[in-house]
This record gives sequence, structure tokens and C-alpha cells, in this order.
Amino acid sequence: MNRPIVFVIPGDLSLPTGGYGYDRKVLAHAKAQGLDLRHLALPAGYPYPDDAVVRESARLISGAPKDAVLLIDGLAFGAMPDAIIREFAQPVVELCHHPLALEPGLDTNTANHFRTCESVAIGLACGVIVTSPLTADLLAKDFKIQRAKIAVALPGTDSAPRATGSGRPELRLLAVGSVIPRKAYDIMVRALGLLRELPWTLDIIGATGHSPET
Repeated sequence: MNRPIVFVIPGDLSLPTGGYGYDRKVLAHAKAQGLDLRHLALPAGYPYPDDAVVRESARLISGAPKDAVLLIDGLAFGAMPDAIIREFAQPVVELCHHPLALEPGLDTNTANHFRTCESVAIGLACGVIVTSPLTADLLAKDFKIQRAKIAVALPGTDSAPRATGSGRPELRLLAVGSVIPRKAYDIMVRALGLLRELPWTLDIIGATGHSPET
């Protein structure tokens, strides 16, 4: 019999981000793969949890079955104090969408804090699942994680008919993703601004609450 897997995810799982979308798909398709995967929601506040969020997270995780494996989203795991992680009774696997320390726009102190915290956390995990070969390379190079400890699980795509286009003469561009420094929308907008003689429009669709200054 397969061991239960408790998928630990911080915040609102319904948020329209790539990371949460990936998590939702994993939960949706786990049963068909014969996995006993259970969602455990942690409080919002990560990756900058206060003491109350950390304490509540530890309390919630302590209630997970002792024979389970903890699959913890890196948005939370990379920001957890190592003292909390060491108290977990179950083995831990991290799902790392992108290292917190490598998020563009962080000041030096914050980036160094995340690098130290993530390095220790990953060292305490049994393994790490990443969503791209590039992220695997980053963990191996920047965090000195052994390749044997890293597994790549690429995002899939839903089947859909090929778009036929609007039939209109102007070019309509669509960019989907949270408005954060890593998406570099500012570079795209500046580049498109040089094409004033061409007929185009750009729609950017994504959450704006993660980085209001962006």
C-alpha cells in the first residue's frame, strides 16, 4: 500500500499564478496515478511569515499522519526556520518552483537570508522536485544540491484546439503571469514602445498584489 502524501501549500490555492496552477493540477491528477495525496493548507504570509504563521504552520503539520511523506511547496519550505523543520516526524520532499533567493528585485540582505534559509531547509529534505531543468541547474550550482537528490517534473498542458486568430489586421499580444520583477514586463513594454508605427495592443493578465511597487 502506498504511503499517504500530505501536500503542504501556503495561502490561497485558488490564486491565478503558475505555481498554484501547477499545485492544483498535481492534486487533481494524483488519484488517477494511484497516489493518496492530501492537501494541507498553511496560513498566508509566506515567504515572509511572522511568528504566528510559523507557529500555526508547525501545529497544522504536526497533525499529519506519522506514516506520511510531507510534500511541501517551496514558497513555504524555503522560508521555514530550520528548528521547525527538524521537528517534523515525517520525511520531507520540497516542491521548488523557483528559489526564493533568486527572485529579482530583492535587496542583498533579504536575498542572503533566503539563500541561507533555503540551503539549510533543502539539506534537511530527502529530495527536491523542480518544475524545469533550469531550476535543477540553479539548485545544483548555486545551492550545491546533489543531482541525485533532484527530480524534474515538467508542467503539462491541457488539450485545446489551435487558435485561429482574430482575423483582424492589428497584432494583439497577450501576456499572462503575476506582475512581479521576474516577469520583466517593464522590458517588454519598453521594447513595444519603440514600435509606434505598427498596429498592436498588449493585454497583461496577472495578479498585481504580490509586488505592488512593480
